Amino acid sequence: MRDCSSKKIGYSSESSAISALLEAHQKSNFEINNGPQNIYRCSICDQYHLTSKKPSHAILKQNSTIANETIKNDIQRWTNKFKNFKR
Repeated sequence: MRDCSSKKIGYSSESSAISALLEAHQKSNFEINNGPQNIYRCSICDQYHLTSKKPSHAILKQNSTIANETIKNDIQRWTNKFKNFKR
């Protein structure tokens, strides 16, 4: 990461910027439409930065779908466990 006059954190590769995008969402638990949404290559420093501007990166949409499926599976698993629970 080199400094940029934009004052944003710069990432030397597209893949490291995507990793930072995913990490930001995981750490801060952002909803799909909140927080950083995409990456772009800076014309000033030639590095990649995160941006809150749309469109959302496809990886965020993919992770949201995976997370929703995981939640649904967890709900179903617990529902099945409680079906056999007697008071």
